Amino acid sequence: MGKQPYHDFTFMTVREFMEWARIGRTKTYEEIAAGRLEAVKVGRKTLIPPGAAGNWARNQKRIIWVSEDAFGKGPPDGP
Repeated sequence: MGKQPYHDFTFMTVREFMEWARIGRTKTYEEIAAGRLEAVKVGRKTLIPPGAAGNWARNQKRIIWVSEDAFGKGPPDGP
C-alpha cells in the first residue's frame, strides 16, 4: 500500500510539515518560536499536533489578485 495522506489525527514530524507546507526548516522553527505553529517535544523530537498544520495554514495572509482592468486602465494594448 502507498503512503497515506496526512489526516487531522496524525502528528507530523517537522520534516513532514515542511514537505506539506513547502517551507524550509528555518521558517518552520521561526513559526513555532513565534507561536504561530503549535508544536510539542517528545524526547528530542519536535512534533506538530493534530489540526495544528491546518490552523497554521488558515491563519496565513491571503493574497488577492486584482486585474488592471479593475482600476479602469483597460488592456495593455487598448485605448
